[in-house]
Amino acid sequence: MPENRPVDLERAGFTIIELMTVLALAAIVLGLAIPRFSGVLADVRLAGATSALVRDLRLAQSTARARAERVAVVVSERRYEVQRYGVPTITVSLPRGIVVSAVTGSHVIWFFSDGSSSGGFVTLRGATGANTVVVAAAPGLAYAIPGGLR
Repeated sequence: MPENRPVDLERAGFTIIELMTVLALAAIVLGLAIPRFSGVLADVRLAGATSALVRDLRLAQSTARARAERVAVVVSERRYEVQRYGVPTITVSLPRGIVVSAVTGSHVIWFFSDGSSSGGFVTLRGATGANTVVVAAAPGLAYAIPGGLR
């Protein structure tokens, strides 16, 4: 059976030097981790913006097929719009730090009632890299190329 030893209250706890040492080590570890975390956050924003653009391009294609009409995706530096009859039905502002760095010709990608498109590409650029979304003309298929076109 274990003995019950009295606790020396004068020696219980931590000294101020031990606490300061632990706080200094924690500050150093956080100082090293925060810059890496901001890079990860920039990567997540770029991936999310790319996925949203691909999703909305596919939605524009399916809308053109379902309604038997032309649908346009108009791209500018900080946002894009899905338009029917020249009227925006979806407007998306890109996340902070993400911009359109390249886009096909007139900044418009058309989808037609047969599912085809005018084709083209949109390159999204963030602090840590770029992704290119390509729209193939014949099938109108939209897909992303991580790292962008080279």
